[in-house]
Amino acid sequence: MHKKVLNVLAGLLLLGLPCRADVKFDYGFAARLREEYTKNILDLNNDVDTKDNKDYFRLRLQAWGKWTFPDKSVFFTRLNNEMRSYIVSNDVHGSYFDGSEIDIDNFYYETPRIGTLPVSLKIGRQDIVYGEGFLLADGTPADGTRTAYFNAAKATVTLNSRNSLDIIYILDPKNDEFLPILNEENNIDGVIAGTHHRLLNISDESALGVYGKCKPTDRILLEPYYIYKTEDAYSLTASYLTVKAVSKPSSDINTIGAHVVYTVAPWKIHGEYAYQFGKYNDGGPDRSGNGGYLFCDRSFKSAIFSPDASIGMVYLSGDDPGTTENEGWDPIFSRYTWLSDIYNNTVSDETGISAYWTNLQIYRTQLQLNFTKTTNLNLRYNWLLGNENVSGSIFSTGKDKGQLYQAQLNHTFNKYLDGFLLYEYFQPGDFYAKTSGAIFWKWQLQCKF
Repeated sequence: MHKKVLNVLAGLLLLGLPCRADVKFDYGFAARLREEYTKNILDLNNDVDTKDNKDYFRLRLQAWGKWTFPDKSVFFTRLNNEMRSYIVSNDVHGSYFDGSEIDIDNFYYETPRIGTLPVSLKIGRQDIVYGEGFLLADGTPADGTRTAYFNAAKATVTLNSRNSLDIIYILDPKNDEFLPILNEENNIDGVIAGTHHRLLNISDESALGVYGKCKPTDRILLEPYYIYKTEDAYSLTASYLTVKAVSKPSSDINTIGAHVVYTVAPWKIHGEYAYQFGKYNDGGPDRSGNGGYLFCDRSFKSAIFSPDASIGMVYLSGDDPGTTENEGWDPIFSRYTWLSDIYNNTVSDETGISAYWTNLQIYRTQLQLNFTKTTNLNLRYNWLLGNENVSGSIFSTGKDKGQLYQAQLNHTFNKYLDGFLLYEYFQPGDFYAKTSGAIFWKWQLQCKF
């Protein structure tokens, strides 16, 4: 019943927004076309191609409207659809076309001030990214990059020009329960998963957090935070969503950490560290974990192609099989193509959950060549290690996960159109029992107006 009420209210709001002369209305459209090709990204085996050899197109269409009121408050909404056409697909789907569902992936009201208080408020369905996307970036990980929204309320308390504090509440169900959905009967992924529409997550989740932003000097940015998250129990069989059967009881997890950036041109040092603690319910084990990254960047503006160079590392703790506690890092709200499209999938072999970044060290060097103001080439080399060994037929007894090579060519055609070409190759190490190289490539054209 509550869903029907919410649907009616959403429809009335969309139809009944004020259209007075003092209300400014703006709108726009966007289209994103991709072709993606994958080989061996899950099984790392040329001889067994059950789920991970694919060639397919993705077309995402969006239309948005924005109402700005005299008091500078804003109402924003956006319709979204991503269609897929699988030319080659060796998983349970076969070759097929998925028209998918049409959803409302943004629907929020934002006011710059509450009365005379130095507090702004943004409430409703919204995109949220903090820092460099290490912990808060994607609230709907199960649908890939089709959407990334959070159902959230965010209050920002501005202390002064250099210090502010965000208070955030998040409520993300595994299926969309809050806003209308169109064309859900044509969503093949949802039908196979046993639902009427696409899964957005593996379980219902909620969170309460505080995120500070401080600039003690012009050179230093400090962002401390605390996030308390609850994850409902889940039990999933192997499907397009998970690479193996997996189940967990409900759990509570606390994350406390900070993001830091220090800039002295042409140098920039940036990093983040967080510690996690909590427990699984129903007699499950305690939880703990720690993770972070540290990078040093330098630009060479006077050199040929004005290159930008970066070197650094990432650390995410793994679950020690010799203890009763679960020490594995929980990516909280960052299960997306964070560091790699290939390894975003390969790391899921360890937990069964797509994009579950954990048990990992990455040592990365990066060079970006800026040929023109509109064209650049980004080259990255990554050496991957595991902190703990994992049981299973795909794994071995070593700690060397392998080497990952990435190249991405970006070009902006004009203010409306941009695109890129991305190629990744992963050569597994002795952490894995299988040794076939994995390949991922995609091209993208994106138009916004």
